[in-house]
Amino acid sequence: MHCPTDRIRRGHDRSERLLAGWIGSVTPAGWEGETVARSAFPHPGTSVEIVEEILDTMA
Repeated sequence: MHCPTDRIRRGHDRSERLLAGWIGSVTPAGWEGETVARSAFPHPGTSVEIVEEILDTMA
């Protein structure tokens, strides 16, 4: 099992790759003691396929 710090580091790495590819913004956040993902899709034309692409990077 990975420690929360590892999950946060991997989340930041993922966010950097997504931003570099102009795909979206997903950053790790904490909520009720859990590591969760905070996402933003500022473009109204964001497709389901793009969201699925982002979710696939999180698997």
